[in-house]
Amino acid sequence: MAACAALHNFIIKHDPKDPSLTEEEEEENDIYLRAIPSVDLVSNIPRDESKRADERRDNIAKAMWASYVQYRALNGYDDQ
Repeated sequence: MAACAALHNFIIKHDPKDPSLTEEEEEENDIYLRAIPSVDLVSNIPRDESKRADERRDNIAKAMWASYVQYRALNGYDDQ
């Protein structure tokens, strides 16, 4: 449920004229968007924390890739 709400908020913020919204929903979104403060979260992160987060992300991506490669090898998929 939280992921759906986050995705909904992302769409509202970055595509407020989404064609799937009714006029009434667009008006509600306009009010909602005016209430959201514009905050630059990235510039407030210390450099060392950002570096640590980047390294963690890269390690997760490498582990996911290794798991995927192992899965394909164990299940007989060709890499051609």
